[in-house]
Amino acid sequence: MYSTNFIDFENQNENIEKDEYGNYIVREKRIKANSMKYYMTLKDNNLYFVSTPPKNKKEIVAIDSVPKINWNISETESKKINNFTCYKATTVFRGSEIVVYYTPEIPIGFGPFKFKGLPGLILEVYNVDTKGQKYHWKAKKIVYPYQTNIDLLFNPKNHIVPIVSNRSIVENFEKKMTLVSQKVITSSPRGDVTRLGKIERTSIEKKYEWEEE
Repeated sequence: MYSTNFIDFENQNENIEKDEYGNYIVREKRIKANSMKYYMTLKDNNLYFVSTPPKNKKEIVAIDSVPKINWNISETESKKINNFTCYKATTVFRGSEIVVYYTPEIPIGFGPFKFKGLPGLILEVYNVDTKGQKYHWKAKKIVYPYQTNIDLLFNPKNHIVPIVSNRSIVENFEKKMTLVSQKVITSSPRGDVTRLGKIERTSIEKKYEWEEE
């Protein structure tokens, strides 16, 4: 289970403040990030993520079509993770530079979040980012081979909750952030010049495929 960018603005009455440089700051009283479970299919690039919402709120199921990742594999850089020999690979994923370590000793081409496509299980992932959020996944415990059957509790064909697209989630979230920014402008005193700029993404996904259409 990993954290997600599904954010619930619990209090819609933002605190709008002005800092010492004259910039306006919007402070939410409380922001919740729902935990998520990810399910990736073997036959295609679809990934389903299911939210674990707060009480009295509906579960959210979304689908994302993850692009094929072009990996640059290093044959010289390696390290040990949980006694497995792991090799370094890098890529650019949706605008972020990504570094991973995978092990051919576990011949399963998957990893954390939306990363897959290497000749072995990815045991560590992090982004190289000079600004924005830092992400780092690393395996703490590995049981291989794992003999116990797992009930995934999710089947997209039988799921009764409507499945929404990742695109709709991203666009709706950014519309909400734009409305918050517009409130800053309407709340500023007369005479102040406040410009509404483009929302800058600080998450690991900075540019999506549909934006290149």
